Amino acid sequence: MTCAFTVVSFAEPGALDVVQVDTSSTKVWLESETDAAHHNATFDRITRLGLAHSNSVRLIDSIRKEM
Repeated sequence: MTCAFTVVSFAEPGALDVVQVDTSSTKVWLESETDAAHHNATFDRITRLGLAHSNSVRLIDSIRKEM
């Protein structure tokens, strides 16, 4: 992953997700089902691999103390 993105989901039945990708100079909207599925899978992978909340707090606190 090289930039931030936001997946926007709509409540209406049959509405497809869209993805807003933030680059250093612009925002891009991706509206295909394939792009949305790819970014949803990326988000799922990130959340699975991320630290638990308490571990994140400890890590951030230790970095803060070193500064």
